[in-house]
Amino acid sequence: IFKEEMSPNRVLYRISLLIDTSGSMSTEKKERAVEGAVMMMEALEKVPGVVFEIVKYDSDPKVLKPYGMKLSTQLKSQVVSMIMSGSGSTEAHKALEEAIERIRLGRGDKLIIMVNDGDPDYNFDRDQYRQLIKESRDVEIHGIGLGDGAQLVKDLFPPGQGWWLKDAADFAKNLRNILKRKLTKGVRIS
Repeated sequence: IFKEEMSPNRVLYRISLLIDTSGSMSTEKKERAVEGAVMMMEALEKVPGVVFEIVKYDSDPKVLKPYGMKLSTQLKSQVVSMIMSGSGSTEAHKALEEAIERIRLGRGDKLIIMVNDGDPDYNFDRDQYRQLIKESRDVEIHGIGLGDGAQLVKDLFPPGQGWWLKDAADFAKNLRNILKRKLTKGVRIS
């Protein structure tokens, strides 16, 4: 899926992939998120001018692959293991706030992609979350909802930046399309 060569049109990009690993994420959804994360790691590691991070978020969000850290077989294995072992509640607001802070520490175009299976816990404030995204004008933020019940993600993100995938198997393809559009904006690929 990520085999097509991507040539960025600018010098620098900062990309953050946030993956929900809470108790409500089924094994299949986590497996699909892992597939997309691994393909993204392998593809973006080879693109000049792109740095990225991968974050798992549940009751305690954690950066699994920080910006600038070189990818190794051991690191990929750790990322996969940590995504599959997550549990607890969903701290989406906290994870997003922290990701916005980290992404702003570097130069270049900024893109955050959040993956989940529906709304976070009962204490989640939809209006406050939408306001956080709206106020982050310097960061393009996308949300991808996986499976039944995740269509609410479309309501949280600006038009064209909220995606509901009824079939979690479509995740890697959707992730690739978002990245391709961002990295090749204004560039013609033959």
